[in-house]
Amino acid sequence: MRYCPNSQCSQPVWQSKYDGAYCGACGEELTPCIQCRCGKTEYNPRTPEWMPTFCPHCRAEFTDAYLGQCMAAQLKGLVAEISQKYATSLN
Repeated sequence: MRYCPNSQCSQPVWQSKYDGAYCGACGEELTPCIQCRCGKTEYNPRTPEWMPTFCPHCRAEFTDAYLGQCMAAQLKGLVAEISQKYATSLN
């Protein structure tokens, strides 16, 4: 899932990954939700009041430090995907 990071936007805060890369209401680039390291729960930083304080699957507590680790792992995965796509396009 992705969300529109623009707090002034009238669009719903959750958008599926199939809705495109940009918000249909304000044109802001959509941001991926933070995925728990277990891969079963997503955290939307725009609506922390609606999210539990821990992952219901792995029971990890959603502290700032843990969410930072989740974001780092997610970014590492995205970089690996981009690198592989680039290497494949060179062949």
